Amino acid sequence: MILKNCFIEVDGVDLSCDGRSVEVTGSKAAVESNTFCGAADDHGIEKSQFVINWKQNFSAGRVNATLYAHWRDETEFVVKVRANKNAPVSAENPNWTGTVKLFDYTPLTGAVGDLAESSTTLPVQGELVPVEV
Repeated sequence: MILKNCFIEVDGVDLSCDGRSVEVTGSKAAVESNTFCGAADDHGIEKSQFVINWKQNFSAGRVNATLYAHWRDETEFVVKVRANKNAPVSAENPNWTGTVKLFDYTPLTGAVGDLAESSTTLPVQGELVPVEV
């Protein structure tokens, strides 16, 4: 699969056209459960996350307006990502969904002549869900 038109929705705002890259990671901590009979690891607490790199946009209702408000107000919000924006949500094109918090916000990154960018890591609070319908 070649990513050409990902869907990225942040708190109900379609920011797909501002996205440059996206990573959806499902992760659970490995918890040692060693006993006198042997060593083993068990699944611990889920620590999934979305990492999204943006072409920064300071226009009303775009990247900065959407993200900065959540960082400033320390509010949770929903993020949805799927591989193909134009295809319907299905088992082949799930809408990865999670309630997130934004703990660190870098509104601007770049050097002379560079594209103004911003990167966000959005830890999922609870479970990352692949919505298929």
